[in-house]
Amino acid sequence: MIWYSNVLHIYSPEENQAIFRRVRAALRPGGRLIIQDAFLHDRKGLYPVEASLFAVSMLLFTRGGNTYSVPETARWLKEAGFVGVKQLPLKKGTEDWEEGILEASVPGSGLETTVRRIRSNRNRKAR
Repeated sequence: MIWYSNVLHIYSPEENQAIFRRVRAALRPGGRLIIQDAFLHDRKGLYPVEASLFAVSMLLFTRGGNTYSVPETARWLKEAGFVGVKQLPLKKGTEDWEEGILEASVPGSGLETTVRRIRSNRNRKAR
């Protein structure tokens, strides 16, 4: 698992896409990428207001940073080869940014191999 926390907004769309491709290549099948950030939640990219105001800071203080929407970030993840992209629900009042966590997975769980290995080890011990 890779935790990409409060980093997305620092980079341009192209830089984030390149990072997602490298992350995808680094993870094993079934591996997960968790992204926590200040996502925009409306079609016009204005809400929540805090994320919109934060975008101004990113435009002023980074080379290409901005705040992004969940759908555009999900599209980048899918283009990089991730599957199962979804927003994770958080208990109200516990989140850093409102609805600000996305999860994406690398295809193939790898669980079959792990389960076989565990069963195989148990059988050896039982003998």
